[in-house]
Amino acid sequence: MAIGRLALLLPLVAACSPPPPWTFTGQGQYTVQLPGTHTRVVTETMSKQYPLGAITGAVHTAEGRRPVELYATAHIDFPRLKEAGTSPLQLLDAMLQGMIGGMQSRVTDSSDFVYEEFVGKECLFSGTWKGQAIHGKARLYLIQERVVAVMVAGRDRACVKDPATYAFFDSFKYNGPR
Repeated sequence: MAIGRLALLLPLVAACSPPPPWTFTGQGQYTVQLPGTHTRVVTETMSKQYPLGAITGAVHTAEGRRPVELYATAHIDFPRLKEAGTSPLQLLDAMLQGMIGGMQSRVTDSSDFVYEEFVGKECLFSGTWKGQAIHGKARLYLIQERVVAVMVAGRDRACVKDPATYAFFDSFKYNGPR
């Protein structure tokens, strides 16, 4: 009798359970879990030719609810990075400034970190985007010849300390070759 009641309740429990989080993947080499629900998820690819070769990448964005209104990951491949003669941290500094500056924002705080054996940069930023105040947090990883960016943003400063932000950043996993 108890098993029969349990069988009747299982469909109700399944219907009330939250959906599994979305996963951003970078060509199978990294994953990041999106917490919560999202109104729109978009993936774009890019490719540009430079003197050191073609730089290719992908950008994944998801719109969320306040305070975290945007989740994003991106990866950019620099196939001839070693020939550029730039230190890893200088490259990440330049990438952060370009990425944040492109959003009409400025870096307000930054720090270096190490993820496994790879170096990284993390920053907080503030500015104006499309006429509205924007605040956020970004983390860049240099993994061999690939820069991976993980970012959140919102109109409220609280987005950088929101539990969903911590969950998003902490879910980053590198799955590629060493």
